[in-house]
Amino acid sequence: MTSGNRDDDETARYTANLVDTGIFRAIGKPPNEQYDKLRAAVESADTTLHIPATIYEELGGDTTADEFPSGSEYVDEAIRDGWVIVADHLPGSLADDEDITSPVERSRHDAHRVIANVTNHPKTVNQWDDTALVGLAVRLFEQNERIRVLVHTTDRALSKAVRVVVPHYGYYEIKCRYYPPQTVKDQIGVETNFTW
Repeated sequence: MTSGNRDDDETARYTANLVDTGIFRAIGKPPNEQYDKLRAAVESADTTLHIPATIYEELGGDTTADEFPSGSEYVDEAIRDGWVIVADHLPGSLADDEDITSPVERSRHDAHRVIANVTNHPKTVNQWDDTALVGLAVRLFEQNERIRVLVHTTDRALSKAVRVVVPHYGYYEIKCRYYPPQTVKDQIGVETNFTW
């Protein structure tokens, strides 16, 4: 399996698929039919799913372990099988909003503001964890000129943050696929969801 689907032409771009906690929670712990459908769709699309370390933690994994998998009943099997990758920790925290120069950190703070405005709730740690998908997208764009990013989420506010913040940093090859939580099981296991 490769780490992303590719076009056959000279201008081929890697397509990175980033997935949030809600997708895996909606599908449930393997073994189950929805998990098998997701795996088949990812393998048919010849891609890999990327999750930030904070999402791995939300799914019960231990990011302080020497190697993965390390304790998530939701994704450890997928990590062992090679179709889910846990990204390195992203810089930043909710408390360090001043004097930030890293685009990854700044994008997370921008995303946090968008999420807070959309949800009309006070700032929370959970909202900060959600910004990891935006930060990971920016990091991937910074590391690879020939990339496109698809973000998969069950969080409407996060979906808006992805669509607003990432292009603000000059990265336009991004799409966000929002799945209402009650429909994830029916929608997520389709190969075309993971291709550009």
